[in-house]
Amino acid sequence: MSLSKQLLILISLLFFLIMTVNFVASVSNIRDYLEIEAQTHAQDTATSLGLSLQPYIGDPTDAMLEAMVVSIFDSGFYQEIRLSDMENNEIISRASPSGIAGVPDWFISLLPMKTAVAEKEVSSGWIISGKLFITISPGFAYTKLWEQSKAALMSSAIVFVVSVSLLLILLRLVLKPLGRIEQLAVDIADGRFGVIEPLPWTTEIKTVARSMNLMSRKTEGVINSLHAKLEEASKRLKVDDLTGLETQGGFDVAMKRVFIDRAKSHLVVTRIEGLGTFARDHGHVQADKLVKEFAQALRQVGEGLGEEVVFPFRLIGAKFVVVLRGDKALAEAYCSKLTEELLKLAEKFAIKDVAHMGIAPVDLFGTTNASMDLANEGYEKARIIGPNSSAYQESEASNRDMDEWRNLLTEVIDQVRFDISLTQQAIGLKGEVEGKVLLAEAYSQAFDSHGAPIPIGTFVSLAESFGLVLSFDKAVVNKIIKMIGQQNIHNDVAINLSLAAITDPGFLDWLADVVRHNESVRKQLVFGVTAYGATKDLNAFKGFVNFVHGMGCKVLLKRFEPSLIPLNALKEYKLDYIRLARSYTQGIALDEQKRRLVESMAELGDLIDVRVLAESVEDDDDFAIIRQVGLFGASR
Repeated sequence: MSLSKQLLILISLLFFLIMTVNFVASVSNIRDYLEIEAQTHAQDTATSLGLSLQPYIGDPTDAMLEAMVVSIFDSGFYQEIRLSDMENNEIISRASPSGIAGVPDWFISLLPMKTAVAEKEVSSGWIISGKLFITISPGFAYTKLWEQSKAALMSSAIVFVVSVSLLLILLRLVLKPLGRIEQLAVDIADGRFGVIEPLPWTTEIKTVARSMNLMSRKTEGVINSLHAKLEEASKRLKVDDLTGLETQGGFDVAMKRVFIDRAKSHLVVTRIEGLGTFARDHGHVQADKLVKEFAQALRQVGEGLGEEVVFPFRLIGAKFVVVLRGDKALAEAYCSKLTEELLKLAEKFAIKDVAHMGIAPVDLFGTTNASMDLANEGYEKARIIGPNSSAYQESEASNRDMDEWRNLLTEVIDQVRFDISLTQQAIGLKGEVEGKVLLAEAYSQAFDSHGAPIPIGTFVSLAESFGLVLSFDKAVVNKIIKMIGQQNIHNDVAINLSLAAITDPGFLDWLADVVRHNESVRKQLVFGVTAYGATKDLNAFKGFVNFVHGMGCKVLLKRFEPSLIPLNALKEYKLDYIRLARSYTQGIALDEQKRRLVESMAELGDLIDVRVLAESVEDDDDFAIIRQVGLFGASR
């Protein structure tokens, strides 16, 4: 119950008690007054009537006695008037019915009134000849008391209603800032850091509002500080200090974009030949200069072809790779111009062979490693050709044409010819969940008609191309839900969904219906989306997160990198799990920058109430550091 309702009820009860006491006291006072008034009236009537009867009391049969008594009795104020002689023999008596018209019996029973009776001796000369008894009718007193009680009750009720109404208005004015304070607390939990202005005028509430404003500003400052630290650490991890080129992490992101965008692309693998020997003969300063100018050549040649299609990266040492978004002609034109620049470097540094280039197309239905292997084959061929040369390596033709692939995928999905295994089991690293399995990722492995495995990357890519990915996602969801029940799994299970699924209204309606009919496993279902996939449409991703939470399930953001989603935006999505890209935790024991970045991510997770996980930590030293910096969990 809200504070305003509690105060309203409490103060209304106090008002009611006070008004009830006042009402009862008022009615009681009116009754006492009416009793005294009736007694006084009875005595006055007895005195005046007794004096009027004195001249005639000597003769009890005198008609004047009865005429006087009847004239007084007929006024209606008396219940009984009786005149008797000294032996108590009745001379004259008049009485009215005892009923009281217009007054409820319960009121008479609840407020009994004493009947006013007066007695007067009537004398004839010096001799007392009779006694006069006057009894006042209570009907008039009860009628008066009933009318006064009704008027008092009505007045009390009106005052009570008006008082409660004014109280309600006052409470709303006084407690209105509490609603703003509550909303600010909700906003802070959701990652929105506002302040309450103007401050409330009630002293106590003003103090609370000031405290909330201070907490909001400090929390925002902490998150902004963490955001800056993470951006700086992420940039240092992804950018080579010497050349300014992005490193392996940037290359991985670029390849993810190629596969998701289905962009026709080529890889150029190149390596500075004999860099170690050059450094030994000419010194590290000259070697660093060679590496910097070689990287500059990679950039300059790319700029001539278009900044949006050429992306050079330094992988390690003397090895570089260039992602070219374009066809074979673009790749060959790039390498041709690069050869010209290499000849200039060869002359400048007095070396014959600067580098070789291996060119290969990216297989959009394959993997990054497969395309890199192909480019490396081209590189080896270029070394045979001669100094500063390049070679194009064609991919082997597929054993299946597209129609065969379509039929195979349809067959696999219809026959549910794939297995589900739980991998990447994240173990809790702190608190009550330490040592427990938090989350396991469901991995799908499809098979052809001969039982041979089909690479899942190729399978999903082709399914998206043929418009079969939604059917595959449905089959996977159904099989995982069934497996959770059959194997009595108690931890959360992550189900990877395609980008098409999270933006398709029909699929989401189907998913909601499936979850509704599997209430027992609802809280264990975690739907996973890659960080790069989420960046394709952040509004759609946010809507998907809200949709999943509406079903009572959870969301996992996979392969997260600060460069993909700004941290000040991340807090708005209300995620349940974030799993860092493997490159941020691999070798963390030997890399202080990675440690600072992961430590900041752990702090951010605590602030925005998100479970931050590490992926596939193999090295024991790395695992010890991850536990030390405070990540919520990690898989090994």
